[in-house]
Amino acid sequence: TVRGQDDRLVWGTTSSPSYEEPFAWAISHDNTTVFGADTDGQYRLTVLAPDRMELCYTHAALSPTKSIVASCFVIERTAR
Repeated sequence: TVRGQDDRLVWGTTSSPSYEEPFAWAISHDNTTVFGADTDGQYRLTVLAPDRMELCYTHAALSPTKSIVASCFVIERTAR
């Protein structure tokens, strides 16, 4: 969930039934690439269309579970 934006800086939380984690993203000057971080990993987002982005996330064994993660998937804006 995006909670706020100030120019090219965006912040919010990633959540599931078992946790909530803050994130911060920076929008690049090309307006199609976004780089970010949360408490233990990194994001790279690529705008594909006005309501679609590819989100890639990685982290390298810094979490309490010591897991190593690399994942990419498409996300879409939902109407509220």
